Amino acid sequence: MTYEVRIFAGDYAERQAAANAWGADVYLEQHFNAKLNDAETDLDNSALCVVASNAGTKSRQLGASYAAAAAKTFGIRDSGVLVAPFGRSGDGNLRHTKMPAVILEPLFVSDLSQAEIASSPEGQRQIAQLAVDLVREHFPDGAKVALSHGHRGQRSKQDPGAPAANGRWEGDLAVAVVAEIARLFRELNEDPREAPTHPEASPERLPTPPRVPVIPLVGKADDDEAEAEAEEDDVHIENPDIRALMKLLEKRDRHHAEQLDGLLGEFRETRKAMELAANEMSQAAVTSSDAAIKAHTAVGQLRNELTEVDRRLKKVEQAVEDLRKGAAE
Repeated sequence: MTYEVRIFAGDYAERQAAANAWGADVYLEQHFNAKLNDAETDLDNSALCVVASNAGTKSRQLGASYAAAAAKTFGIRDSGVLVAPFGRSGDGNLRHTKMPAVILEPLFVSDLSQAEIASSPEGQRQIAQLAVDLVREHFPDGAKVALSHGHRGQRSKQDPGAPAANGRWEGDLAVAVVAEIARLFRELNEDPREAPTHPEASPERLPTPPRVPVIPLVGKADDDEAEAEAEEDDVHIENPDIRALMKLLEKRDRHHAEQLDGLLGEFRETRKAMELAANEMSQAAVTSSDAAIKAHTAVGQLRNELTEVDRRLKKVEQAVEDLRKGAAE
């Protein structure tokens, strides 16, 4: 029993053609659902799967099994299988596959509580396990599993997907879950190797994200103290330079007002460079239909950091404004 896994990127038609050429047995595309004006108490936020207008019986069975399992796992309603009308949203994602294919939509990320599940490592592991269990149930003797993540990784456009209620993006969450699905399959196979990676899509050839310059902390705090404070933060940011800079930017006393104001311009420029790097990494990772798992994981991590940087930047800008008003008074 072996499950061979590949992640496919590019425009949706390209992904399907590449999966067909590989001879995949099943095609899973990870998405999340969302809607406008989503209330926290909305009971309509349910688990479902989407299949193409030409979907066969096996695709519909896969979708029904997944929606039921996701609903049970997260204690939400089971909306079953949605058949996408020809040419409408979701149909083009799957219609050209030659194997059973489904779009997985386990949660509504426009719902804050469900967005938090989809954003947490444990929640992503649970969502990934649903996909692994689905394949094992319907392909108990092993299979070639084609994975795709919605929105991110297209050649023709940059598409983050729907905004999540916690400031993340659907596409980035889907990237993280797909990487976790691949990891779980490797673990299941007891194979420590990474999934196949073409040279042009390897992480070593990807653009290096710019590093935020380390700026000495003023006052009595030193780099070690800043690092310790950063580790206590409730939101983890991988890049140590960003963590140190965040702690500096969040100093609230009047003595730092002028320094804060000067740093904001440089910080915004660095943030722009990080966004450009993320876009370049996304493009580099789709130069082959055999996309690199590490590359997609790196892009997802960088975009998650950018989201958190943006949130904190707004707090800092407000802090500067408050400090200036206090000084004027």
